[in-house]
Amino acid sequence: MEQIWNDVSPMLSQLVVEIIKILTVVVLSGLGLLSFKIKSAIDSVKDKNQREMFHKIANEAFSYAEATFKSETSRNKMTQAFMYASSKLGDIGIKVSDKEITAAIEKACLDYNAKKKVVVEDKAS
Repeated sequence: MEQIWNDVSPMLSQLVVEIIKILTVVVLSGLGLLSFKIKSAIDSVKDKNQREMFHKIANEAFSYAEATFKSETSRNKMTQAFMYASSKLGDIGIKVSDKEITAAIEKACLDYNAKKKVVVEDKAS
């Protein structure tokens, strides 16, 4: 019996070591996957917050240009709003394309005009 144990013991020890290695790889892989998912979740929250900030700055830029450059053409107002938004976004580290900035300012303009139209219609009623 002792001889059998002496013969089997090294194999059993080696088997336990191999099982521990496999479990270690599985646990580390799981942690890597979990880390990736957590990073993705954090990035999506960050992206959402940046997107909200981006639209707030676009609205601010539109308001700034509309109030400051009242007598200017709409093209000049857009240029001023674009420069304002671009500068602000650069200051806080949000990187978006020129087209996205222009589109966000245009959206702010459309929203403003839609609200202005509703107010005028309500006063007329």
